[in-house]
Amino acid sequence: MHDIETEYIRVRQILDQIGGAAFFSREHKKSREWYVLGAVRQLLLHAGRDFPTLAEESEAPDFRAYHADGCVWAPIEIVEVLPPDYKRHAHYKEVEQGRRSAYYVVGPPLQSPWEPLRKQITEKAHKRYPKGTCLIVYHDIGRLSFSDPSTPFHERLLAEHAVSPFIGLGSFARVLILSSEMECLVQLHPITETLVSDKGH
Repeated sequence: MHDIETEYIRVRQILDQIGGAAFFSREHKKSREWYVLGAVRQLLLHAGRDFPTLAEESEAPDFRAYHADGCVWAPIEIVEVLPPDYKRHAHYKEVEQGRRSAYYVVGPPLQSPWEPLRKQITEKAHKRYPKGTCLIVYHDIGRLSFSDPSTPFHERLLAEHAVSPFIGLGSFARVLILSSEMECLVQLHPITETLVSDKGH
């Protein structure tokens, strides 16, 4: 069992040491999951919400998280959502070779920007996880991929969910969506609410 904050700091140091090309390779998938878990823990803590302190790695789901006293917080499954056709590992490799900018240059706004999130939730919902599992989705699609980039992430997400509810949420005890900047956290299930609002606006 590991302290989540300690692992979060360790993983950030790894990223600084090895660079994006290596960090976003398959070899460091577990490190990225610790990174997301650590970011979510920090947001829950600063928002005064119930948060996990300890975690151990597992298979399906990715983690089993606990409170500081060892009581179970929840099994946790983590998934990332990326822009369609975005090859992140290749992008960072080209950055380190000096062949492109460190920033991902987006084209016109996506025609169906929420489709990648819908697809990931649906795919995860068809798998079997322990009772009480919390699904954490790192939504790594920036605001420029949307036609309304000035709208805060939480407002945009909740508006989409109100018009066309995401399918498969009920397969999990809880579903949390983390924004690409890792500054905003929205709960879609069981109660839809903004846990930490988008600080950028």
